[in-house]
Parts: sequence; structure tokens; C-alpha cells
Amino acid sequence: MEVRALTREDVEMVLELGQAMHAESALKAYPFAYDRAKSVFEQIIGHPDVFAYGVWREGSLAGAMIAEIVDHLFVGVRFAKEVAIYVLPNARGAFAAKALDGEFRKWAAGRADIAVIEVSAGISDDRSEALFSKFGYVKAGTVMRRDI
Repeated sequence: MEVRALTREDVEMVLELGQAMHAESALKAYPFAYDRAKSVFEQIIGHPDVFAYGVWREGSLAGAMIAEIVDHLFVGVRFAKEVAIYVLPNARGAFAAKALDGEFRKWAAGRADIAVIEVSAGISDDRSEALFSKFGYVKAGTVMRRDI
């Protein structure tokens, strides 16, 4: 497997991966907004405050992680906050996620004070929480949602 930063040339593959993630996620009842997602990815890839990395397996994108730097509202703390992480079912296991997390933490060093992984997609949340716990993350709250 190869791990590297995503480029604008990878956007179509990222969108295919995003569609796979969407199909498994808690938001699958909502339509995938392809044009919106494409526009967002074209804007964020290469931005200095955005982490966008992928894992390739046999020349195909098998997983990706997107994160951003955000400031805390009340204290002088910066977070490196994961926005999305997804690995195709046939590439799951500790290697892909561990490789993405390792690159994420290297990127975050010097940019942020705290790294945040939000397990909220509704895709094997218990397994994801256990995996990221092995990487040193600790539970720091609960994400809740309600349709309106």
C-alpha cells in the first residue's frame, strides 16, 4: 500500500470513495451531492490548513482521510480535526487507518495542540472507536444527531 497526499488529479477517485462511504453511512437516506462534493474537494485539496491523504492499493484509492485545523471557541487551543476517514471494506484492517493516522499526526504537529477523531459516520462505530483507542485517542464526549 502507498500513502500520499491527495492532489486535484485524484478528485474523481475521492468522489468514488465518498460515494462508497455515503452508501454505508448513517446519512445514506440523503442523496449524495456529487457536484457539491466535487466543488468542495477542488477547493480544499492543497490548502495549508487541510489534511487530505489517501491510501492506494494496487493502483486504486482504497481509503482516505480529510482533516482541518480549527480554533477552539473559548481557549487558545487549535484542533487538528478529522472531517472524514474511510477505508473500503476489502482494505480494512489496522494498516490503512494506522498509516493515515500517522501521516495526520505528523501533519498536525506544529499546527495544532490536540488531534480529534470523530467516530460518527455510523459505519462500524464500535470497531472504529476501539481501533483509534489503540492509536492513543481517548473518548472525549459523544456525538448525537437528530433529524429535523
